[in-house]
Amino acid sequence: MPDNPNGSPGVLTMWDLDNLPELSSEFHCYPWVAHEGMTIFGGSGGSGKSFLCLDLAIAIASGQQWLNYPTTPVPILYIFEDGPEVRELNRYRQLTQGRGLAVNAPLLKSNFHFCSPQGVRVDEKQTVDLLIHTLNEVQPKIVFWDALVAIHGQDENSNQFMGDIMRRKLRGLMRAFEFASVIIHHYNKPPAAPKGSQRVTIDRLRGASEIVNSVDIVCQVQPNRLEMIRNQLIPEDDWAAPIMFERAPSKPSGVILRLVEDLHGFRRMGLSVRQIAEATGMSKSEIDRQFNPKTPDLK
Repeated sequence: MPDNPNGSPGVLTMWDLDNLPELSSEFHCYPWVAHEGMTIFGGSGGSGKSFLCLDLAIAIASGQQWLNYPTTPVPILYIFEDGPEVRELNRYRQLTQGRGLAVNAPLLKSNFHFCSPQGVRVDEKQTVDLLIHTLNEVQPKIVFWDALVAIHGQDENSNQFMGDIMRRKLRGLMRAFEFASVIIHHYNKPPAAPKGSQRVTIDRLRGASEIVNSVDIVCQVQPNRLEMIRNQLIPEDDWAAPIMFERAPSKPSGVILRLVEDLHGFRRMGLSVRQIAEATGMSKSEIDRQFNPKTPDLK
């Protein structure tokens, strides 16, 4: 931004506001991951958010489509701090095989960088110094943080502390090294259901409101369903429509994530008629006619 000859340091005047640079309209994967933007994928345990984001990272690193969305290949740093390393590496092997990629595929080999659990915390100087060394070495354009709860030691319910983590620590690193962030985060655990009734799901990200308020794009992951619920970088009419997806086996021992766009695919996923109606907007009677077409009378 040009210097205001009459302004004071740290104070924005009308002159400053008129000369602010425009928000970047560039995306690594439109409309999910913006150039130097911050995206959060939230979901309950077992919803598939880590699997989905690992597949997104592989797709961008290799320049392949992700759930039918095109990507631009750039260097990726995937920081994994949320579980056994062997589990995540096995997922990586399954997803690359599912995409028909060899481990030493040129783009994948040069662009995908996996950081195994090392206790990285953005609020501890010792691990930040290690992280800065890694960032200088890799020069990533996107950093995946899996998961948010594991990369800091603050009270997750405090707006003060989480505002500092999100806006100062993470955004500070993003500005200094010019990368985008994709953050995996958990939902609140639903309360115990009354005896004889079903467990109630709470679609709310865990922790302080500053976590959500500080990011650009918010995505909700449920089993077999992905929905964009906020995107501050593009008009709402351009937001991605809700996506239904499934994990499908791929030879020899891989897994591929693919869109489900037909009624029989929904049934294959084990969805009820009510769930299919919610996913497609079709009425229950329309769905029933598709699955149980009437046989014409033969005279």
